[in-house]
Amino acid sequence: VHLHLHRQRHCRHLLEPMMRTPARRQRGFTLIELLVVVAIAVILTTLAAPSFTGYMNKKRAEGVAAELATDIQFARTEAMARNAPVRITFGTGCWVVHTVGSTATTCTQSAGATLGTGATQLKDAQLAANLNVALSPNNSLSYIAFDAVRAMATSDGSGSTHSVDVNSSAGSWQL
Repeated sequence: VHLHLHRQRHCRHLLEPMMRTPARRQRGFTLIELLVVVAIAVILTTLAAPSFTGYMNKKRAEGVAAELATDIQFARTEAMARNAPVRITFGTGCWVVHTVGSTATTCTQSAGATLGTGATQLKDAQLAANLNVALSPNNSLSYIAFDAVRAMATSDGSGSTHSVDVNSSAGSWQL
């Protein structure tokens, strides 16, 4: 009996510190909590992806339209600064700003600009194939020319109004 009481006292002596201190709370997340958060994040991302794609297509088209508008102003300014006619020649998926030469300048998306004799290239822009944006000059418009004196615009297209459309799945912008 004496040995049994001695063991109880000894065990109590060892357990007392644990009994007196409150149980410590574990910090962090459980695996289940983490999986729930990941699942919710995946669902929200899946829902947001289609609207984000449309938003990106719209911004790409707006960017192309803004660049073209800037290049039209650039061509006009260069005509006055150089005191020489400057053209913007349109092609399929591209355009080139250049001085006027004695032969025609062309532009294609794959090959870039082919300058006419005596022409100097000032800038070119090619739309990337994966951009999902199309450039559409209207009324048979192939170039816009700015004269050297007043930088007035003339064009080679038919009809009384000339414009260039920038099209994408998100909309159309006309310059």
